[in-house]
Amino acid sequence: MPGFMVIKPFGTVSPLLFNFLSLNSMSLIKNYLLSLSRNVLRDKFFSLLNLLGLAVGLTAAVLIFIYIQNQRSYDRQNENFDRIYRLESDFTINEKQDLIAITQIPLGPTLKDEFPEVEEQARIINYNILGALKEISTNRTL
Repeated sequence: MPGFMVIKPFGTVSPLLFNFLSLNSMSLIKNYLLSLSRNVLRDKFFSLLNLLGLAVGLTAAVLIFIYIQNQRSYDRQNENFDRIYRLESDFTINEKQDLIAITQIPLGPTLKDEFPEVEEQARIINYNILGALKEISTNRTL
């Protein structure tokens, strides 16, 4: 049990054991709320500014958490998710390095043929079918 020392007048000391569960927590909460309301009424601008900062901070923390969870759960629906890889091309143009997830068309089949570690390969093509249908319907050439 935590103990506190109470110093009495004339330098005498008596130990006082304090049980935290016996504190009247409702009076503490009431006191906190009363102090909060007084500070809000006295400093409205700074209270609003602090509340806005708290809201922005909590929102940023939640969005960062959601982003990290999304990145960590990517491809986890596949039972062999630890064996899935993505190829990227490394380009350096005018001393600027770029990593792009675009590779040459024959690279996937070539890697599968030449490396026995590659079991399967798939190519993902981002093709806007709705835009192509719109262009075809307006008789424009692609």
